[in-house]
Amino acid sequence: MTLHYLPAETHQFAIVTSRAVGNAVVRNKLRRRTKAILRTLIETTPEVKGVFRYRPEANHLTFDELTASVTELLQRTKK
Repeated sequence: MTLHYLPAETHQFAIVTSRAVGNAVVRNKLRRRTKAILRTLIETTPEVKGVFRYRPEANHLTFDELTASVTELLQRTKK
């Protein structure tokens, strides 16, 4: 997955999953999981406006792997 972001005064995120990722069930599951992860990490991250863009390989990620990926991407925004 990729995160494109800009510094901002408040958090705003968009989650983009193309049809290449999978069918609607898979894409919605990724979105729901990402939103759940963001809710837990929102307090510890700097304010950014960002777009999470998923690649087709993302449909094979477990929840823990997805959490690690999102956390790593958000940690990079602190630099």
